Amino acid sequence: MSVDLPQHLYALDVMARLHDPSTVYGQWFATGYHLTPYVGYYGTVHLLDAFLPLEVANKLFLSTMVLAWPLSIAALLR
Repeated sequence: MSVDLPQHLYALDVMARLHDPSTVYGQWFATGYHLTPYVGYYGTVHLLDAFLPLEVANKLFLSTMVLAWPLSIAALLR
């Protein structure tokens, strides 16, 4: 497991609940959309979070990436 996974999950939770009045996220954070190395990860897991709990969405994304890795290597070797 990644040592920075809790920070990524926290960032995704902030994204999902930024305007929720029951949190103080709106006082401390602002939205900003920039190209970052994690833009695909954050975007995909944020979309999955609309349908699944955050941790399940994260596990689904990471499992899909692990399963897709051998397929991508096979495609590159062709």
